[in-house]
Amino acid sequence: MHGQCFRRHVSREDVFREIQDAASSSSGGDVSIPVLPFIARICNARAYGQSQGVHMRDIRQLDSAYSISDRPTILVRHQAILVNIDPIRAVILRHRCIVFPGMPSDVATHLEATFVANMAESPDAPFEFTYASVLSTVATWYANQVTYMQPEAMLVLQSIASVERPRDEFERLRLVQRRFHELQAQVQGIHSLLAALLDDDDDLHRLYLTKLHGNQNVDSYISSTFDPDEAASLVEVYVQKTFSTLCTIQLQLTKADNTESSLDLKWTSKRNQLLLVDIPLKLVYLALWVASFWTAAMAMNVASPFSTLDDGGMFFWGFFGGLAGLCVVFVFGAVVHLRRQGIRLTFAAPVEVPSVAAAIAAASTMSTLSSSSAATDDDDDDGRRPALHFDTTGNYTTTFATRSAIFNLVQCAAAVRL
Repeated sequence: MHGQCFRRHVSREDVFREIQDAASSSSGGDVSIPVLPFIARICNARAYGQSQGVHMRDIRQLDSAYSISDRPTILVRHQAILVNIDPIRAVILRHRCIVFPGMPSDVATHLEATFVANMAESPDAPFEFTYASVLSTVATWYANQVTYMQPEAMLVLQSIASVERPRDEFERLRLVQRRFHELQAQVQGIHSLLAALLDDDDDLHRLYLTKLHGNQNVDSYISSTFDPDEAASLVEVYVQKTFSTLCTIQLQLTKADNTESSLDLKWTSKRNQLLLVDIPLKLVYLALWVASFWTAAMAMNVASPFSTLDDGGMFFWGFFGGLAGLCVVFVFGAVVHLRRQGIRLTFAAPVEVPSVAAAIAAASTMSTLSSSSAATDDDDDDGRRPALHFDTTGNYTTTFATRSAIFNLVQCAAAVRL
């Protein structure tokens, strides 16, 4: 109850029995765990109103070996909250939290520090609200993973953008993209889970384990007694944090995709230039081949009147010049014909493609400035946002409102009897 942490070895049956004792006990203190028999597998069949109790399969699914999928889950049961969000698996009761091993050491250290800090900051808050410590640790861990990978990703993108003959840089780019896609899938699952929990009023009510303890008819009690504003506010904070992490991941993936597209355009331009050079070279080769054919025909071991000419080499040079002129005319005519057909032949260097590294740096600067300006312009320190207020006459004024103020305005409008 004071944020203290200790380690012990428990089985799934031990955890299941402790949850049952916490749900049935009338005191808020520590509950001793009795020694269980070897085949103690019978679940408690007591009915707690219409609220679903914890079953052994719920605890078993906290183990990845028995889980159907790797999707994160938060199961809100009677007097228990079962959290399975990689890398944390925990069972939260109204007076204690059981965290299972298997997480990295830095996650365990951060979780312990967060528990102690939250208990010291809000000693009067219900203990079950320490699920915020679990969500905070998970959100911080994924945000740190993205922050750790960003410098490496930027280094890979800049090296690819500046290299002339990339070899293994493309493989490094694929590796970075794959890691970011894995993080995106994990964070997207957590964000969707928290958003669904935020829209489920029944689960938000059942998060109040201490307030609901001792009430057998839970559904009738939660529907007419209190609003889950505090629980919704806590969940909403981590919905925003996971969304921010998703935006950072998406920005990195967009940079990688833009770099890859720019490189494809760059190498496509070079390939097209080589094709443009290849065609006239082939035309020259064809013309020389025709000329060599005529030369070879004249050098055959066949009786010819030209072999007895004694004109001082005039015939040879005339014939040689004629063949050379024929080659030039052939190549020139072929080039003119191809250009009329829309095929451009040139030996000029291709137009230089601007460096991608400068574009990446400019995009990073613009994204940082836009996000900071949006945060400064759209939201004040107290969460207010600019809005247009229209009246029944069609006139409007610019006001600043918070979500809670809009919610209260809607509630007042609904309460007014026309």
